[in-house]
Amino acid sequence: MKRIIPLALIFCMSCNSNKKFVENSKSNTNDNVTKELIEEGYSKAILLSGTKNTSGCESLIKVEKSGELLDPINLKDTKFEVSSEESSIWVKYSSLRMMNRCEKARPVNITAIKKRDE
Repeated sequence: MKRIIPLALIFCMSCNSNKKFVENSKSNTNDNVTKELIEEGYSKAILLSGTKNTSGCESLIKVEKSGELLDPINLKDTKFEVSSEESSIWVKYSSLRMMNRCEKARPVNITAIKKRDE
């Protein structure tokens, strides 16, 4: 009986250490993916759709770092499926020299867009 208790303690402690290792490796993987996407020119953003969020515009993109609102002219052409009123995304865009369609947002051309997992 005395031998079973120390073995059980060692077994329980080893289970917890593996769990922490798996959680840390997932976090490191997400950090690496984030760094790679930023280096490729992507920006963290939130895609807003629906009249509640967009003040009458079809859809808007809010860049997280700057808080800037963008009017994606070619969102339908990208074949990106909007799943909810707010979707976390990675986006690459270029500015357009044209008159604003929305008061609060400037028009942009989306060159790449990806769903962001959080």
